[in-house]
Amino acid sequence: MKPSFTSTHLLDSLGYGYFEIDLSGRLLYGNMPFFNALGYAPEELLGKHFRRYVNRKDVALMFNIFSMIHLTGFVEKNLLMDFRRKDGSTHTAEGTIALVRDPQGNALGFHCILLDITDRKQRETNIIRAKKQAERELEIAREIQSSFLVKDYPQPEGWEIATLLRPARQVSGDFYDVFPVATSKQIALIIADVCDKGVGAAMYMAIFRSLFRAYSDQQYIMRWAGVPTGNREETPTGTFRRDAILASGAPSLKNAIDLTNNYIATHHSNANMFATVFFGLLDPTTGELNYINAGHEAAFVISKDQLKKRLDPTGPAVGMMPNMEFRIEAVALNPGDSLLLYTDGVTDALSPTEEQFAEPRLVQASTSPSPSAQGRIQNIMAALDAHIAHREQYDDVTLLVVQRSK
Repeated sequence: MKPSFTSTHLLDSLGYGYFEIDLSGRLLYGNMPFFNALGYAPEELLGKHFRRYVNRKDVALMFNIFSMIHLTGFVEKNLLMDFRRKDGSTHTAEGTIALVRDPQGNALGFHCILLDITDRKQRETNIIRAKKQAERELEIAREIQSSFLVKDYPQPEGWEIATLLRPARQVSGDFYDVFPVATSKQIALIIADVCDKGVGAAMYMAIFRSLFRAYSDQQYIMRWAGVPTGNREETPTGTFRRDAILASGAPSLKNAIDLTNNYIATHHSNANMFATVFFGLLDPTTGELNYINAGHEAAFVISKDQLKKRLDPTGPAVGMMPNMEFRIEAVALNPGDSLLLYTDGVTDALSPTEEQFAEPRLVQASTSPSPSAQGRIQNIMAALDAHIAHREQYDDVTLLVVQRSK
């Protein structure tokens, strides 16, 4: 059996399928790679219409393609065609179809060169399916993580608390939390940045947040080292009373940091996961803030639109090693003062010319006059977005502002 229009030796050696049909669609010739791909013997298909081996749903489409090629004379390349094998399965081929003319220019039929891409298409389909599944799982993780971020946190009379978290990806390693401590009258203020990015960091974010909440409600204190002694009252026996310290909320703060640190460092040491954390306990009646800054960015106390104080780290990051020392410090927030907590995604943000936003710009933006905590966040984000311009955000940005009006 010889081809009508061309020689196929090279195509045969390369494994390309080749077939020829007349203008009515009847098969005139096919090489062995073509018949082998379909699972038919040559005599079973020769003289038969292409609808015999083209997938039924594509027959009308093939009619239109052949008609257009006949009408225009154009060569159609990279066509995807589904062929129906003898056993009923479908194979996909990528091919080129061209019109064949005689020396006088009269159309004789069509010849087609095909490459079976069934396996490649299946791999691509699997990749697309896996990508969609991963995207869906990331969306679920984003929704779950978003539910962790409280939006109905307490707003004591005379105070305003505002927050913002803008992830660089679908999920974030940053988080904030604001909640009343059950064992005291304080309000917990937390901002944290889990090392690394992506899903792993987001999972540990959930662990850290849950542990901080659970341990802050513990009724006891593990270690008194690092607890402020300013309120200790001497007794006739020379021992100090712990009542004032217990009333200050210091045990809740120490428990939350110490126990979380030991749990992560002991049970998840192989993951090398840790978090920088600012954890404060605010007494809204007095304005006193007890805090531990565990390796986090220095918080700002702003007074009269000026940077009044930086609350620098008082211990290492949480989760690096067990039994680390975390010192509690205290600061007073007076009427008109604001507290700014932020993550390094703010100060490390880069401009199109690779210049960091940096602390001086944050100080300038955060001390711009603002009558509210939310307004102060808006001032910071306006300055940050202007600095980043069209550059893609590469790290999570998180802010927490507490402002006292009276």
